[in-house]
Formats: sequence, C-alpha cells, structure tokens
Amino acid sequence: RQKDILLSNIQLCSNVFAFLERTGLPFMFTSSQLVAPDTAYGITKLMGEHMTTALNGTVVRFWNVYGWEEPGEKSHVITDLVLQGLQRSNIQLMTTGEEERQFIYIDDCVRNLHTIREQKMPGPIHLTNGRWMRIRELADLVAKRFQVSVVPGSADGYQNKIDPDASYSVVHPPTSINKVI
Repeated sequence: RQKDILLSNIQLCSNVFAFLERTGLPFMFTSSQLVAPDTAYGITKLMGEHMTTALNGTVVRFWNVYGWEEPGEKSHVITDLVLQGLQRSNIQLMTTGEEERQFIYIDDCVRNLHTIREQKMPGPIHLTNGRWMRIRELADLVAKRFQVSVVPGSADGYQNKIDPDASYSVVHPPTSINKVI
C-alpha cells in the first residue's frame, strides 16, 4: 500500500512541478512537520520541499491545523474530542494521551499564509503555536467545557517530537487554544 501511494504521489509531483517550472509562476508548497523518510507521506513532503527550493518557491510546514471541520471518519483530534463531549458523558481516548502535539488555529494559519505570500518570506516557515500539548491536556480542556469526564486508553500514542525552528515566531502570534475551545 505504501508503495502504491508513493508511486502515485511521485507522478503527481512530477506533473505539478514540471508545470511550475515551465510557467515560472510563484508558488508556495504546503508541507508538514511530518516531513521525513519513514512513510510515503513523509517522503512525498520531503521531495516536494526539495523541488520547491530548487524552483525558488516557498515551503510552509503545517503543524496540526484546527478549526471547524465536518465530523467524519478522518476528522482530526480536536473535532473528535469536541464531538464526544457533545454526544457522550465522557471522552474516550484511544491512547494514554501522553503523546504531544503542537497546534495552530485555522484563522491564524490563513492570516500567516497571506503574510508569507505578501512579504515574500523565505521558507521553510513552520505554522504552529510553538507549544507542545499532551493530548490528555487537550481532552481535559474539552471535557471541562462540556462538563464530562476523560477516560484514557491503554495504548501509547504516536510521538514524533521534532521541535520547529524559530520561523513560526516571525508571523502573526497564535490564538490561544484555550480561547477557542
């Protein structure tokens, strides 16, 4: 499965970057803090970043962007926690909740993308709030808001704690996650 995803992504990148090279259009490549050579997703992001740099584009690395999204099978963690808080008497974590993530609110993300484009800032620029937060801490915030309890799971969660560089501090200050939830 990873091989098929990687081959498809390579073909997509090849076509898109060939077009960008031919046209000379300015562009921004949205990458991820998960850029790494250990998954098809990470390899694709790594390849895209290298191609973007070679073509003088701007690389922006998204961390965990949150805001309203339609709940579903592929919802992100905050949506899942809020949905449980609304529908149940407790929030059931799939893991112990000890794994940590950094987040950025969708409005901050959009505002920063606009600033990066307008000011022609060089990349890579990390879009995050710069604060590590345990998933359990996040669940506790949501649980308090909806007056429900949190039930941690027994499995350890995925932890890929790579600190962003200081580039996240050159854009607009982040909205506190406490104000949104």
